[in-house]
Amino acid sequence: TCHCKGYGSVIRLAVISWYVVQDQIPALDFVKKHAGLFSFNQTYMNYLEKTAAQCNYTGYVDKYVKYPPTGLLPLPGDSVDPSGSCDMWDDINHNALIINPAFDPYRIWDTVGRRDF
Repeated sequence: TCHCKGYGSVIRLAVISWYVVQDQIPALDFVKKHAGLFSFNQTYMNYLEKTAAQCNYTGYVDKYVKYPPTGLLPLPGDSVDPSGSCDMWDDINHNALIINPAFDPYRIWDTVGRRDF
């Protein structure tokens, strides 16, 4: 006998759109919102701003992400994957790990604890 009625669901590591749309485009806004946790210097933030503009990420969410949706989200470039310097999330992740070796994109507040041994 099955006592499951399907009233809820859990999605872990959900992929709900193309990688470039889901991870790359919102990356800069995510860093800005949590600037105190990322602790990037202004030079790097300026680089991210410039990269987002060059990759057509700036203003994308405000322009295209609407409810109800009007259709598939358009790609900011020619591919579902970022190319070259447009791979902002991997660049951000790499630099976050330099500053904080315990960086975890799912728990951005984690840090390396004090070691007294």
